[in-house]
Amino acid sequence: VAINGVDYSSSEHAQFWYIDPVLVTGLSYSSGPEDGGTEVTVVGSAFSSLCAYVCEFGGEAYRVKAAWLTSKALACTSPEHAPGVVSLRVSANGQQFVTASSTFRYQATAMVTHVRPSRGPVSGGTEVEVHGVGFVSSTHVACRFGDSVVPAAFINSVTLLCTSPAVMVSSSREVAVAVRVTNNGLDFSRDHGGLSSFTFVP
Repeated sequence: VAINGVDYSSSEHAQFWYIDPVLVTGLSYSSGPEDGGTEVTVVGSAFSSLCAYVCEFGGEAYRVKAAWLTSKALACTSPEHAPGVVSLRVSANGQQFVTASSTFRYQATAMVTHVRPSRGPVSGGTEVEVHGVGFVSSTHVACRFGDSVVPAAFINSVTLLCTSPAVMVSSSREVAVAVRVTNNGLDFSRDHGGLSSFTFVP
């Protein structure tokens, strides 16, 4: 720095780093619920561990910190956003951004209201109609009975068809589990006070 254009000061503590330009080639997940929380891996190249990256989901108000994983991957958690398609951009300094080639789709939050039938044998195989809201026709749509995930057949935005899995029980007592759904294969709906439970019968 100089105040007269001739005599410049120097400091070892004030340094400016030039970094290689990054390239963003893809996203591990291209959709998620409107209430956020989707863990998205940003795939690309030239990510430096020295930089404090941010991800932007559609605008400045939707910026989140990114975690450096490797020189080819960052991790970002999607913030809350109204349903719709947004661009995802990455920056190493909060000023210059690189836009991902893939967009990110915010979907209405899925919710299960009830299942029919609500009981079936522990051996599995019961075809269960799952009713609710916010279901999406997707290759990733699935149902989860307790901890067991099974594929779902999309009927419409309020109905899915799932086959109950076989479960292991340690006694002859009935076991009730929550039924949840996912549109993207990662984020599952929440349990709403047992309204979406399924009971396995020995």
